[in-house]
Amino acid sequence: MKRLFFVLGLLFAALGIGWAGYVLYTGGQANPGGAIIAVVWSLVFFQAYRFNKEKD
Repeated sequence: MKRLFFVLGLLFAALGIGWAGYVLYTGGQANPGGAIIAVVWSLVFFQAYRFNKEKD
């Protein structure tokens, strides 16, 4: 389960960074909400990873 949380955290972090790059590429015309949501989910998954890591 730890590995799943870690991989999902990395995936959503990459998605958030990619979306932020797209927003910058379009000059702010694209909706930045997608990047924010992806980063929030990344933080949630990394916290779940840390919580499960400390239990072991």
